[in-house]
This record gives sequence, structure tokens and C-alpha cells, in this order.
Amino acid sequence: MASKSRRNKVKFKWTKELIFLIVFVVAIGAVSLTLGLVKKFSGRDIKAVNEAIAQFNSSESQTVYTIDTNKNVFKTISYDGLVSQKESSDYTYVWYGTLTSADYLRYLYQINEYAEQYEVSTVYLYYADYVQDAINNDTQNTESYKTTLKTMEDKLNAGRTDAEPIDLEKYAALFVFKDGKLVYNSQIANESDQYNWENQFVKAFGLSKQGE
Repeated sequence: MASKSRRNKVKFKWTKELIFLIVFVVAIGAVSLTLGLVKKFSGRDIKAVNEAIAQFNSSESQTVYTIDTNKNVFKTISYDGLVSQKESSDYTYVWYGTLTSADYLRYLYQINEYAEQYEVSTVYLYYADYVQDAINNDTQNTESYKTTLKTMEDKLNAGRTDAEPIDLEKYAALFVFKDGKLVYNSQIANESDQYNWENQFVKAFGLSKQGE
């Protein structure tokens, strides 16, 4: 007579230690993913910029130089990131505008050269997404848009010195901050520099050499 063997069944039991381990592993994965995204979107990868330049070159008669992805001073920044970064004791340079603006694309190459010449390691690219969305959706005249825009401008203009206040509806523009203060704004230039970006770049980047 064949003997019947009974298989021992072990009842699975959730323990505090096991639950903690699973939560820990998931948390580590989330942190790793977040760090990866931060590195991707806050690094010096300007693929989107060069794609916009290529599109511009294909539709216009003039040519805009692309930017070397391995050697450039540019780094994208968000509005919240800019509000925080402008408090730095170092000069913070910001090229403001949109990838659909010809002037914004046209002067990127020169800005990169001037920054390297004056030993400025980073120029932040801040895109006018909020303004552009309002234009696209025809909501520039709504109270919500006006209130939000003024709040954004007030934070950037806080503590400004001799520079004219920032108007986020005007771009392309070069802003320079130091110690939380706006110290240079290309939007309101004197008559000789109004249409001469090279002079404005020299003045703006020359600030980094003051006191040396």
C-alpha cells in the first residue's frame, strides 16, 4: 500500500519587518528615479535648444549656430529654482525667453562665447512658458493671469538696485542677479545699446570682473 505523504504548508505572515523592508525598497527606487530626473532636466543637455535652432534654420533664410552639447555654459532653470538661485552671493545670469523666439535662439551662441570669455561658468535658461501658454490660450487679459504674473515679477524684482524692473511679457532678455537683487536687465537699455546686444553682453558679463 502506497503511503500518502502530506506536504507541509507554511502560512505566509506579514511582519512589521517585512513591511518596512518593502517600503524601504520602494522609497529607494523613488529617490533614484527622482535624482535621475533632476539630473536630466537640470543638467547641461540642451537638445531641445538645438532642435529649435534646427527648425528655425529650416524655415528662415538666416542661420543660427547650434550649441556644442559637450561644451556650453547653459543650464535650464524653473521659476522656483530662479527665485532661490538669485539669492546666491555669486552673479546669477539668466537668458529669458522662449524657444519660439528668433532673438532668443539667435544670440545663444554669442552668449556662450561671452560667458566663457568672462569666465562665467553658468548662464541659466529660463523659458517663458507661463506667458507663452497665456498667449496660446488667449488668456492674457484674465485677472488670474495678471495677478499671477505680477506676483512672479514682484519676487524677481525684489531688492533691485539700478536695474529697471523685469517685465516677463518682454523677451528675449538678459537678467543678472546678485545677493537676491536684480542688478542688470537688458529690457530697458540706454539708447546706444537698445539694438546692440554685443554692448549689453559686455556690460552684463563685465559685472563678474568687478572687484578683481
